[in-house]
Amino acid sequence: MIALYLRGSHSRKRRIGFDVPQNALLSFAVLAGYRSSMREIYVNQDYTRVGFYKSVLDEAGIPNLIRNDATHSSLTELPSPIFFPALCVLRDEDYDRAMKLLGEIHYAPSSDLPDWQCPKCHAEVPGNFDSCWQCESAKA
Repeated sequence: MIALYLRGSHSRKRRIGFDVPQNALLSFAVLAGYRSSMREIYVNQDYTRVGFYKSVLDEAGIPNLIRNDATHSSLTELPSPIFFPALCVLRDEDYDRAMKLLGEIHYAPSSDLPDWQCPKCHAEVPGNFDSCWQCESAKA
Protein backbone atom coordinates (compact mmCIF):
# COMPACT_ATOMS: atom_id res chain seq x y z
CA MET A 1 0.00 0.00 0.00
CA ILE A 2 1.29 3.46 -0.92
CA ALA A 3 -0.02 6.52 0.90
CA LEU A 4 -0.18 10.07 -0.40
CA TYR A 5 -0.87 13.09 1.74
CA LEU A 6 -2.84 15.85 0.05
CA ARG A 7 -3.40 19.28 1.49
CA GLY A 8 -7.02 20.37 1.25
CA SER A 9 -8.41 23.88 0.80
CA HIS A 10 -8.50 24.41 4.59
CA SER A 11 -4.83 23.42 5.10
CA ARG A 12 -5.77 19.99 6.42
CA LYS A 13 -3.82 16.96 5.33
CA ARG A 14 -5.81 14.08 3.90
CA ARG A 15 -4.29 10.62 3.57
CA ILE A 16 -5.12 8.71 0.40
CA GLY A 17 -3.94 5.12 0.10
CA PHE A 18 -3.95 2.87 -2.91
CA ASP A 19 -2.70 -0.60 -3.72
CA VAL A 20 0.17 -1.08 -6.10
CA PRO A 21 0.57 -4.39 -7.95
CA GLN A 22 3.32 -6.54 -6.47
CA ASN A 23 5.10 -6.82 -9.83
CA ALA A 24 5.34 -3.01 -10.07
CA LEU A 25 7.14 -2.81 -6.74
CA LEU A 26 9.36 -5.74 -7.67
CA SER A 27 10.19 -4.18 -11.04
CA PHE A 28 11.12 -0.92 -9.34
CA ALA A 29 13.37 -2.69 -6.83
CA VAL A 30 15.07 -4.75 -9.50
CA LEU A 31 15.44 -1.77 -11.79
CA ALA A 32 17.07 0.26 -9.03
CA GLY A 33 19.70 -2.45 -8.53
CA TYR A 34 20.51 -3.00 -12.20
CA ARG A 35 19.99 0.46 -13.67
CA SER A 36 23.53 0.87 -14.99
CA SER A 37 23.68 -2.42 -16.89
CA MET A 38 20.08 -2.84 -18.13
CA ARG A 39 19.78 -3.16 -21.92
CA GLU A 40 16.73 -2.98 -24.15
CA ILE A 41 16.46 -5.96 -26.50
CA TYR A 42 12.98 -5.86 -28.03
CA VAL A 43 10.25 -3.23 -28.51
CA ASN A 44 6.89 -3.88 -30.14
CA GLN A 45 3.42 -2.36 -30.08
CA ASP A 46 1.97 -5.84 -29.51
CA TYR A 47 2.24 -6.53 -25.78
CA THR A 48 1.49 -10.25 -26.25
CA ARG A 49 4.57 -10.71 -28.45
CA VAL A 50 6.75 -8.88 -25.94
CA GLY A 51 5.24 -11.01 -23.15
CA PHE A 52 5.96 -14.20 -25.10
CA TYR A 53 9.61 -13.21 -25.54
CA LYS A 54 9.76 -12.38 -21.81
CA SER A 55 8.56 -15.92 -21.00
CA VAL A 56 11.33 -17.34 -23.22
CA LEU A 57 13.94 -15.37 -21.27
CA ASP A 58 12.33 -16.32 -17.94
CA GLU A 59 12.53 -20.00 -18.88
CA ALA A 60 16.20 -19.58 -19.80
CA GLY A 61 16.90 -17.99 -16.41
CA ILE A 62 17.80 -14.56 -17.81
CA PRO A 63 16.71 -11.72 -15.48
CA ASN A 64 14.50 -9.31 -17.40
CA LEU A 65 11.60 -6.90 -17.20
CA ILE A 66 9.12 -5.18 -19.48
CA ARG A 67 9.40 -1.42 -19.38
CA ASN A 68 6.15 0.49 -20.15
CA ASP A 69 4.08 -2.59 -19.36
CA ALA A 70 1.28 -0.49 -17.87
CA THR A 71 1.51 2.69 -19.95
CA HIS A 72 1.71 1.51 -23.54
CA SER A 73 -2.00 1.95 -24.32
CA SER A 74 -3.42 4.10 -21.58
CA LEU A 75 -1.50 7.34 -22.05
CA THR A 76 -2.42 8.16 -25.60
CA GLU A 77 -4.81 7.19 -28.32
CA LEU A 78 -2.11 7.61 -30.94
CA PRO A 79 0.44 4.82 -31.20
CA SER A 80 3.83 6.10 -30.15
CA PRO A 81 6.99 4.01 -29.90
CA ILE A 82 7.90 5.98 -26.78
CA PHE A 83 5.13 4.14 -24.90
CA PHE A 84 5.46 0.70 -26.53
CA PRO A 85 6.36 -2.16 -24.18
CA ALA A 86 10.10 -2.76 -24.19
CA LEU A 87 11.77 -5.99 -23.07
CA CYS A 88 15.03 -5.36 -21.24
CA VAL A 89 17.67 -7.69 -19.84
CA LEU A 90 18.97 -6.60 -16.46
CA ARG A 91 22.57 -7.71 -16.80
CA ASP A 92 24.79 -6.64 -19.65
CA GLU A 93 26.49 -10.05 -19.72
CA ASP A 94 23.13 -11.72 -20.63
CA TYR A 95 22.53 -9.51 -23.67
CA ASP A 96 24.22 -11.69 -26.32
CA ARG A 97 22.65 -14.90 -25.01
CA ALA A 98 19.19 -13.29 -24.91
CA MET A 99 19.53 -11.93 -28.45
CA LYS A 100 20.59 -15.37 -29.70
CA LEU A 101 17.62 -17.08 -28.03
CA LEU A 102 15.10 -14.56 -29.33
CA GLY A 103 16.69 -14.53 -32.78
CA GLU A 104 16.26 -18.30 -33.09
CA ILE A 105 12.55 -17.92 -32.37
CA HIS A 106 11.94 -14.73 -34.34
CA TYR A 107 13.68 -15.92 -37.49
CA ALA A 108 12.62 -19.58 -37.32
CA PRO A 109 11.10 -20.80 -40.58
CA SER A 110 7.37 -21.25 -40.52
CA SER A 111 6.06 -24.79 -40.42
CA ASP A 112 4.81 -26.26 -43.67
CA LEU A 113 3.45 -29.37 -41.96
CA PRO A 114 -0.21 -30.10 -42.70
CA ASP A 115 -2.80 -29.75 -39.93
CA TRP A 116 -3.92 -32.99 -38.31
CA GLN A 117 -7.04 -34.20 -36.53
CA CYS A 118 -6.84 -35.34 -32.92
CA PRO A 119 -7.79 -39.02 -32.64
CA LYS A 120 -9.31 -38.47 -29.18
CA CYS A 121 -11.41 -35.27 -29.43
CA HIS A 122 -11.34 -34.76 -33.23
CA ALA A 123 -10.15 -31.16 -32.97
CA GLU A 124 -8.15 -29.70 -35.85
CA VAL A 125 -4.58 -29.16 -34.66
CA PRO A 126 -1.84 -27.11 -36.41
CA GLY A 127 0.85 -29.24 -38.05
CA ASN A 128 3.66 -27.94 -35.87
CA PHE A 129 1.95 -29.11 -32.64
CA ASP A 130 3.07 -32.45 -31.16
CA SER A 131 -0.03 -32.73 -28.98
CA CYS A 132 -3.63 -31.60 -29.19
CA TRP A 133 -4.27 -28.05 -28.00
CA GLN A 134 -7.67 -29.06 -26.60
CA CYS A 135 -7.21 -32.41 -24.85
CA GLU A 136 -3.38 -32.68 -24.84
CA SER A 137 -3.36 -36.08 -26.54
CA ALA A 138 -0.13 -36.94 -28.34
CA LYS A 139 0.00 -36.86 -32.11
CA ALA A 140 -0.68 -40.34 -33.50
